[in-house]
Amino acid sequence: WLVKKLFILQFLQGGGITFFFTASFSLFLHEVGITKLPYVLIYSAFLLWVTGFIYSKIEHKYDTGKLTIIVTVFITVSILFFRIAFVAVKAQWFLYFMFSWFNVLYLLNNLEFWGLASLLFNVRQSKRLFSVVSAGDIPAKFIGYTLALFTVDYIGTINLLWAGAICMVASIPFLISIKKSGHLVEHKHTHKQEVKKSTRHTLSTLAKNFAGNLLIRRLAVLTIIISSCFIIISYAFYAGVKEAFKDDLSLTQFIAFFGAFTRIIALIVKMIFTGRLINRLGIIKSLLITPIVMLVMIVMVLMAQKMEGNTRLIFYLFGATLTAIEILRSAINNPVFITLMQPLPTHERLRAHNIVKGIMDPFAYLFTGILLLLLLQYQAHADLTNIYYILFGLGIVWVVGIYRVNNQYLKSIIKTISS
Repeated sequence: WLVKKLFILQFLQGGGITFFFTASFSLFLHEVGITKLPYVLIYSAFLLWVTGFIYSKIEHKYDTGKLTIIVTVFITVSILFFRIAFVAVKAQWFLYFMFSWFNVLYLLNNLEFWGLASLLFNVRQSKRLFSVVSAGDIPAKFIGYTLALFTVDYIGTINLLWAGAICMVASIPFLISIKKSGHLVEHKHTHKQEVKKSTRHTLSTLAKNFAGNLLIRRLAVLTIIISSCFIIISYAFYAGVKEAFKDDLSLTQFIAFFGAFTRIIALIVKMIFTGRLINRLGIIKSLLITPIVMLVMIVMVLMAQKMEGNTRLIFYLFGATLTAIEILRSAINNPVFITLMQPLPTHERLRAHNIVKGIMDPFAYLFTGILLLLLLQYQAHADLTNIYYILFGLGIVWVVGIYRVNNQYLKSIIKTISS
């Protein structure tokens, strides 16, 4: 029953976040344009750092059950605020803020959900069950995008936020039920003791873990590279989408269709192929699938670019690249990436998760935002010529990074077995 409730919880909250993303991204593309996306990335980086800092302070004042309810209510109120304020505020800065805020809501949702899940199961159970409870996110996004696709014509883009708020409210009874079940009580005292010790010198402890553990450091750097590649590919693809679709409704429908299509393929791949691939290929070969596919697709784009009059072909190739990376990242890359942290001692594993998931993404946003801004300084429009070469270079660095991480992963396994 606990796994079922967590699955439904992830399903409802994933759907709520999806509705917010579809509305905010569509309105931003239509009203502001893709060339301003770098500013959103930079704003998001600072918002995420501030959010992470505040969350770490609040986390120590409330038990996990109460904290998850507080965070869910905050996400719901945020979604309702943007829906109501949209009527009164017509300035472009509001759309910048709204789209940047999506990243904050996504981070908060991840922190509260995985913070809850990590206390409900031990290490052995988590290996078996985390993939099950996390799978709720994929059908949630599929259904969310599909509903957006078929209803946006009738209700309008901004009204998707009402659906997002309803999904978040519907998840609260499941949080209350888990809190009342008593499963969190046995971890409560230990958790608070660990928090009290670990927060005395938060920044110095973070720096020490980052500098002192080579596996964590290499994973952190690799995370920045992976996130940057994904953001740049998304930017290049949606630059073409913005040119093809001129009004916010058609943009919303396309984004919803694209999101629904990639999520259903990712679900099929995750259910049927992921486990078999990891068992057959091993860690390093499984991790290499995504960057190699990206490099092959980028080479195809570069070849198509040499042929004049093939703008539409390049657009389709970039769409195929983003689709493949979305599917592979969700179905293969993320599960295997988490496995790399398993040899670490429990406390270091938790810190590695926080560093890789909560701290490195803002750095990736900041790095990519500045990089795209520099490119746009030399390009009047969203010309993607140089982006292809940057992606190819990052892809090579990605492959090298995987081998470096794998070497340290093997050393960590030997050290763990020896001790």
